[in-house]
Parts: sequence; C-alpha cells; structure tokens
Amino acid sequence: MEKTSIDNAVALLNNCNAMSIATSKNNIPWAASVFFVADDSFKLYFISAENSRHSQNIIDNSSAAATINKDHSDWLHISGLQIEGVVSVSPAKERERILMLYLNKFPNLSQLRDNPSNEQDKVILDRLMASNFYQLKPHRIRLIDNSMGFGFKTEIKLPE
Repeated sequence: MEKTSIDNAVALLNNCNAMSIATSKNNIPWAASVFFVADDSFKLYFISAENSRHSQNIIDNSSAAATINKDHSDWLHISGLQIEGVVSVSPAKERERILMLYLNKFPNLSQLRDNPSNEQDKVILDRLMASNFYQLKPHRIRLIDNSMGFGFKTEIKLPE
C-alpha cells in the first residue's frame, strides 16, 4: 500500500522530536528549537519558560511558523513539514493530557518524573513543571518530501 502525504506527515510528527519555532516581535524574527508532541488534530504542543524570548514574542504576536524535519545528508531524502499558525498558552485543563502525550513520546520523562536520580534531574523536573505548555494550531501545513520526487511539496488538508 502506498503511503499518502498525510501518512508521511504523521510519521514525521511521531518520529521527529524537535521543531524550530519562529516568532517575531516588532518585526524582528526569532527562531528556537523546542521538543514537541502532536495530537490527532495536528495541534503541536511544546513546553517553554515564560521568560524565554519566543514566549515573550508570542504575548505580542501569536502568529508563528515552525519546521520539523529529519536530518539527512542526501538532498534526495530531505523531508519535513513547514507550518504556519497561531500559538497560545494551553489551557490549564489540557495540561495533564499534554503531559501524557509527552510521556508517551519521551519515556525518559516518566523516569525523570517518577524517580529523579540526582539533583540535576530534580532541577529539570522542577523547571519542566513550572513551564508553560504552548499549543501551535496550524492554519497551513506543507509537506516537503524529495523521496517522492525532487522538489515535491503538497499542502496537508487539516481536520475541521
């Protein structure tokens, strides 16, 4: 069975761990790499300190762009997602659900949460739990996949 563009996009969301999120303030762009998880509706979630530059930018301008891709050395294997949308702090009632998405994708976080092995683990856990959970709700997702033909790109139809 041939993989569809949606299948390829979902595989990238499930198999890539970091995304580059681009924000701006006063027309000055900024990009940051963050770990992320996604849900079935293609919403992307990331955790970030409230005082980080991208978090501060989001307060003034919720429009953002993101890229997600695997690292390849061969141009014919480049694949990734280009995303634009709106970022907001996730509602407190969503925090546990998002945390479960993180724990499923990053099993080492369960160990960190349940049994921190040293002081550094405790610092990481404290900062993680004190950070905001953000959601990027995409308006547009474009799949780039040179394995389907050099320069191949297609728009992903988002669920309503």
